[in-house]
Amino acid sequence: GKGGEEVSVSSTAFDVAFYTPHQTSLTKNYPNPFNPSTTIDYQLSEAGMVSIIVYDLKGSEIKILVNEIQQADYHNVVWNGLNEIGQGVASGRYILKMTAPGYAETITMTLLK
Repeated sequence: GKGGEEVSVSSTAFDVAFYTPHQTSLTKNYPNPFNPSTTIDYQLSEAGMVSIIVYDLKGSEIKILVNEIQQADYHNVVWNGLNEIGQGVASGRYILKMTAPGYAETITMTLLK
């Protein structure tokens, strides 16, 4: 301590809790409509292979955003309106499909330029 005074220190134990989601889910992207990018939040209740892919309204694959094994937790991914070869896509509506263990969901997103 100051001037060589003795200083007493006490500590208290505490628990840190880590919460994993109770269910797997996909939320709406934000912002929507978007320009130039949008964020997609999702949560996994169990670890496993996750796929998140953007399609056009004709069903053609535009961009693979996620294709990997992920842990149970809260996640997000950003789509910047580019296709697989880095080209900007046209304004319009797009479908995002997420698959995970025991789960499949789609949402629509609107890109405005």
